[in-house]
Amino acid sequence: MTSADKISTRAWVRFLLIAACPTVVMLAIVSAALIYIDPYWVWRASPPWLIEGRTANDNLDNKMRFVKAIAAAQQNAELVWVGSSRVYRGVNVGCLAERAYNLGVAGMMLDEAQTYIRLTSQRVRPRAIVVGLDYFMFGSLDRPDPIDPAASSVGWQLQARLQSLVSRDAISDAWKLPTRSATTDGRWLPNGFKETVPRSGGYTTSVQNGLKLGRIRTDPRLMSLLPAIFDEAKRSGVNFKFYIGPESDAYLALIKRDGDWQDFQAWRAYVAETAKQKGVEFVDLAEDHPFAHFDWSAGSSDTWIDSMHFAPPVGLYVAKALGLAPASARC
Repeated sequence: MTSADKISTRAWVRFLLIAACPTVVMLAIVSAALIYIDPYWVWRASPPWLIEGRTANDNLDNKMRFVKAIAAAQQNAELVWVGSSRVYRGVNVGCLAERAYNLGVAGMMLDEAQTYIRLTSQRVRPRAIVVGLDYFMFGSLDRPDPIDPAASSVGWQLQARLQSLVSRDAISDAWKLPTRSATTDGRWLPNGFKETVPRSGGYTTSVQNGLKLGRIRTDPRLMSLLPAIFDEAKRSGVNFKFYIGPESDAYLALIKRDGDWQDFQAWRAYVAETAKQKGVEFVDLAEDHPFAHFDWSAGSSDTWIDSMHFAPPVGLYVAKALGLAPASARC
């Protein structure tokens, strides 16, 4: 290479570096702004949208699967509780003696539960993982876009964190935050639990009348995943506890009315028998509890948010039934 060629090459390199500087600076500014605003609550304990402790952030609901997949992997938790909205609304993990994270996700199906279980056992490595199993998790219902099965991988986690720092979605979600008011549904806590606002009689009546449980028929594909999930739990070296949660008399009446009772009972028997065969800890609390009655026309009670969702006192009962110690001073 001649001296002229070397000079030309150096000039091009210098030009490219100078040209790239504005882009690098802009990316740094955007990333810093997104870390400050933290639209997904994964970088800061107290982002600016926390107003007097209220989480006025719809991203935590609308992108729950994405948000909790990142947040869960960052936890230094001794216990992680996995399940559906019945978990994130009904289990206040702050009432437990151990440092715990609530990995409840709305409408979680069994294949998603498998992904979150892998994520938790591989990335968090807590002392114990509790998994709430619901009838609809095994059913053939329409559902939101599921979490990526690769969410437990290092590559997915790195990409997700980068997306929360520099992406069009993150910028858009952060930009819209200041114009939103605090949700009337309740408030999220850093441990993944949502303090749910008590429902009116009109709301709980609409839930009772709107539940179409006749559409829930156990899906053979999802049912077939259960033995593999139990096997993975046994191999993980983590203490797993599986359970079927308490049901209200109002919810059970709907199952009987819609003709699903035989399928529901067969599902319970299948879960119990599979757990026994695989040697995993399992408790069925669907009917074996003292909180059965719920007057769905009168609004939320001390023990039920609506026909499907039990309230935190029932969640604490579940924890005790699983041998988990409560921290009575906190609740």
